[in-house]
Amino acid sequence: MNLVELRKSKGLSPSFVRQKLGIVSPKHFWRIETGQGYLTKERIEILAKLYGCKKSEIVEASKECREIHQALDDALNKIKEVS
Repeated sequence: MNLVELRKSKGLSPSFVRQKLGIVSPKHFWRIETGQGYLTKERIEILAKLYGCKKSEIVEASKECREIHQALDDALNKIKEVS
């Protein structure tokens, strides 16, 4: 399960979670949820409490988001090469 799925499974809005993490910018939060940004240890702990899971699950979910994002980037680059 990735970070977006974890948040949605708890019925939490992006703005609520951003507030709890102390993140003002929606873009910054979006980057974290899509694997383009990184979480601090403190934010991992906050997310684990909010989502009711272990810190290791947050780390794994973040890793999954980065892997998905990388796969999409790779696919787009291959399409550009062919075009």
